[in-house]
Amino acid sequence: MKCGDRGHVGADGRPCGQTIGVEARACVWHRTDAEGRRRLAMKGGVASRMRSIPCLPGDTPSPVLDNPSGVRTLIADTINDARTGRLDHRIAAVVIAGAQAALKLAELEVAGLIGEHERRLGLRRA
Repeated sequence: MKCGDRGHVGADGRPCGQTIGVEARACVWHRTDAEGRRRLAMKGGVASRMRSIPCLPGDTPSPVLDNPSGVRTLIADTINDARTGRLDHRIAAVVIAGAQAALKLAELEVAGLIGEHERRLGLRRA
């Protein structure tokens, strides 16, 4: 059954073509007021934008995060991908935050190694 079968018409005057259940009195567009239709349209607009967020393909190689050159390349590529529209800015922000975390972890590892060597040489107490 179509909404138009119940007498509802679209803006162009033709019967509404939305499929409805036998018990339904109208489609979602015809059973709500103008404000409700506006909210539905906004909700749909947000959903459609969320489906079209630019992101890299699933087969994109994993970044190298265990050396400064790899992290530098990841940051540069991410910035370029965001600038050219290949990558959504929100995804780029997460990638950059991950790169920053990898750098901080590397700093902590180096500090630990320095402390260990200083203890071995007797320059620092345990």
